[in-house]
Amino acid sequence: MAETVYRVLSLDAGGIRGVTTAVVVDYIEKQVGKPISEMFNLISGSSMGAFQAAALCVPNQRTNRPEHSAEQFIEILRRHKDSLFVSRWSHAHLPVPHVLPGGIQIPSVMPQLPLGLPFEVPGFDVFTLLTMPTPLYEIAGIEALAEDLLGKTKLSNALTNLLITSFEIECGEIFNFHNEGLNSSFSMQNAVFASGAVPAYFRLFELPVPTGGTTCIGANSEHSTPKEKYFLVDGGAYALDPALVGVARLKELIRTKSAQELDILSISIGAGRRTKFPLVDHRTVKSGKPGVNWLIPLVKILFEGMVDNVQLTTPPLTTESGSVNYFRYQTELVKGSVKFDDSSDDNFDGLIEDANELIRKRRTELDQLCSILTDSKPSL
Repeated sequence: MAETVYRVLSLDAGGIRGVTTAVVVDYIEKQVGKPISEMFNLISGSSMGAFQAAALCVPNQRTNRPEHSAEQFIEILRRHKDSLFVSRWSHAHLPVPHVLPGGIQIPSVMPQLPLGLPFEVPGFDVFTLLTMPTPLYEIAGIEALAEDLLGKTKLSNALTNLLITSFEIECGEIFNFHNEGLNSSFSMQNAVFASGAVPAYFRLFELPVPTGGTTCIGANSEHSTPKEKYFLVDGGAYALDPALVGVARLKELIRTKSAQELDILSISIGAGRRTKFPLVDHRTVKSGKPGVNWLIPLVKILFEGMVDNVQLTTPPLTTESGSVNYFRYQTELVKGSVKFDDSSDDNFDGLIEDANELIRKRRTELDQLCSILTDSKPSL
């Protein structure tokens, strides 16, 4: 066992369900008695998890301590929640023909379905989802939230190492924002706009290539072609739980260390998981048009499987250079909804209650974790 144990915190994507993540972080901050940025060598986040990760690393200009606690993040999110998911289109005015030429009734081919996705839009049938103008939601509310949380802060000013996930659609590669390196000159707002650009729900984020840069600077930059802009979408598209990318980044940062063993404590906090099943009703995919019938179920399977894969492949992971000890804290959604865009007061409060129930059930384990985090994090 290595004497030095580095620490990485990962915060899931999940839209408004991100409040459950913040509740757990709030508990840890209060039990340990210091900001989360002082406990971890790196914090990674996807989508709403990116907003939270960045916000908790914003320095106060006078004190250079965190501008926001997790508790303050919750209150700011509550204040902005009603403006985050404002539709650009009313259902009554969507230009969607439900009767095609020849009298074909669309509902008889594609019936109304309870989608049950993290990106669920109640009452919309599959045909509407496939043909409605996109993006579905206005961006103004997201911009106001980012301004309130992050201001003009640069990634390079983050209080601890930061990783914000995103994906560049033209180069077809992972595009992660860091507080060090080629893309550290970008603002935190740029990073979270990219990470939160959920396809079809919010517009993709166009980021001008900085002066002197002509290619993608993601994971496969050696295969990139010259560009003037990056076209970025939601990091949750490939990393709903960004634990693995967080661990990989932390290893990259400390690979020059001389210690023979390198141990990492990886804490992953989810944004809530469904408790109502089946995930996919087998009757949905056994009849009708195979391509259409599998569209929504396939998305469900991909998102659920993505998170499960991280949990199955990460703990425990031991190599010649050390080990990764992974702990996952995931809220079971009972009073809160699985929908990422339900910003009602009842749902927001229900999500908080569900997160507090997670804390109650796992309090002993969380308190043991907090006792470890009380010690200063190792320096990089």
